[in-house]
Parts: sequence; structure tokens; C-alpha cells
Amino acid sequence: MPRARRFFDAAELGGQIYAPGGDLNDVALQAVDVFDPSQGSWHTASGLSVARRHHGVAVSSDSLWVVGGMNTFGTLLDSVERYLPGADTWTMQTALPEPRAFLMVGVTGDQVHVLGGVDSSSPVMTASHYVYDATSSTWVPRASLPGTRGDAATATGPDGTLYLFGGRNDFMSLDTVDAYDPQTDSWSNRAPLPTARSHARAVYLGGRIYVVGGLAGSSQLDTVEIYDPSTDMWETTTPLPTARSGLGLAAQGNHIYAVGGNDGNALDLLDEGGV
Repeated sequence: MPRARRFFDAAELGGQIYAPGGDLNDVALQAVDVFDPSQGSWHTASGLSVARRHHGVAVSSDSLWVVGGMNTFGTLLDSVERYLPGADTWTMQTALPEPRAFLMVGVTGDQVHVLGGVDSSSPVMTASHYVYDATSSTWVPRASLPGTRGDAATATGPDGTLYLFGGRNDFMSLDTVDAYDPQTDSWSNRAPLPTARSHARAVYLGGRIYVVGGLAGSSQLDTVEIYDPSTDMWETTTPLPTARSGLGLAAQGNHIYAVGGNDGNALDLLDEGGV
């Protein structure tokens, strides 16, 4: 990567891998670096309006969303930014109901979900869940998480089910896997992660969900586990070359890209795995 970063996520949009914001030397970043797999090269996109780390990242339709997080000074953020790649511009969207960091962000259809994390009303994890209503430009409450939680890995399955993998509550890393059905606005439990962890990332590719890296206690993980939604079963595959947490993860074509992350310091790594 052009610059090391941690405590962010990556996303694929239009065949490009975006790495927005994050942390370098305990300073929140505005910079957005973009990897073009077809050229094997990086370039820089327009920077975020607000420097942030420990935020959520998601792609909905033709745009990239960056949600919440915290700034360099530890202030929680309620700001939401949307990026249009054709214009290379960020625009501010309706703010979150409460500032929050360590949150999860996912997409079902064209709906952006904001889940859990720490909000400004309490120093502990929350179970709240909102979805963005594009018609009214408001955040609407949805079914709360089954338990308080933050820093979970998030991915959407082929049928539109939104999955949360692991994460942490206020006491420990979790192996819990929960699935949200947007049609019924309800949660159900799935087979637990083989390795409890927080600060991992997840991506859907080829009918399966890959959960990569993370943190177990104080140990950085190189673990890669694969979940099959059709069988509710797990398998383990080749680990990351470098153990890390708080990385960016995205898929393009039949490849998965793991970028940056934390091994005690911010990393500038780019690892590619074929499926």
C-alpha cells in the first residue's frame, strides 16, 4: 500500500479495491488509497471529509459508504459519507442517531445497516441496529442484536442474509455467529466460529464466506476460516502470511485481497489469495 494503516476496512467497487481512512501512528487518516487489480497498481482517490478510524465501510449499489468511527482525539463520530467513483467525490449523508465507533456496517439489497459498537450514551457495547431509509433520508430502528457487541466481521450471503461473525462484548472475544433476515426483521443463531475473535474481517465469494485474521485476547491471528451458509458448517484453509487484525478485506473476481492491518503497528501489506 502507499501508506500503512489499521482499524479500517476495504471494499470492492467497480473492480477497484478501496481503503478509506484508518489509523497510522495513533492518528486518524483522511486518505483513500485504491488498488486496481487489473493493473497491479495503486492510486489515490479524493480524501474523506472527516479523518476517522474504527469506522464502518460498505458498498451499496454504485457507491461506497463510510460510517461513524472516532477521530485522532478519541471523539466518537456520527458523520456518514458517501463516495461516487465516477465523480471522485464524497458527500455527507444524514448523521447517525448517535455517534459510535467499533461498529459493524453491512448491506442487504440497497439498504445500509449500522449495528452495535460503542455509542456516545455509554462506554459499553450496544445492541442497537439501524437501517438507512433512502426515501426519507433517515435512520430507522430495526431488530436489536441478540447481545451487545462490537468489532465483529460482517458479510452478506447469497440470499440477502446479513451475518455477524465473532467480535467482542465488554468482557471477551466471541465465537458467536448471528444471521439477520431483512424480510422478517429477525435474528437467528448459526454454527459458532471455530476460533473466537474480534477485529477480523469477512467477505463473500463463490457461495462461501471467508473470515480472516483478527484478535484473540492479545494475540494477533493469521487464521482463515470458511463458512458455508448452505450447510451451516466451517472449514479452515491456508492462513494469512502475516498475523494481523483491523485489516481491510475485499474480493474481486475470484481473488481475495487483504490490505494493511495491525500487528502492534500499522501495516502496509497487500496479500492476494486465489479461490
